Amino acid sequence: MSEEIKIIYNKRNNYTLLEESAPLDGKERTRNLPTLVRLFNFAAQEVTTIYDNLRMSNSAGGSGSSMDAKNFSEFDSKEELKIMHAKLKDLGGSPPEINWDEKKPHVFKQNTI
Repeated sequence: MSEEIKIIYNKRNNYTLLEESAPLDGKERTRNLPTLVRLFNFAAQEVTTIYDNLRMSNSAGGSGSSMDAKNFSEFDSKEELKIMHAKLKDLGGSPPEINWDEKKPHVFKQNTI
């Protein structure tokens, strides 16, 4: 039996869209099942992905969460970013206009001691 996934979109502010994917148990969201949250920040041109698996953290005694941040320039295709940009506008946001054809170099941050 496959689980039904509910995707929720929320405007966090005028330039940030939150997308949350959570499995449903019947018709209710189940809190102990894994969730995937992505924040599309069009001002910073960055997508933050947070995966939270409470079941794994409870059973294994460790952290069941992970987080990853990715600059728009790291995406091979910009199609999903364009869709999320339009979705944020549909929800009343006013993200900055982006030149989707522009290539920006990726800057690696170095840790200092």
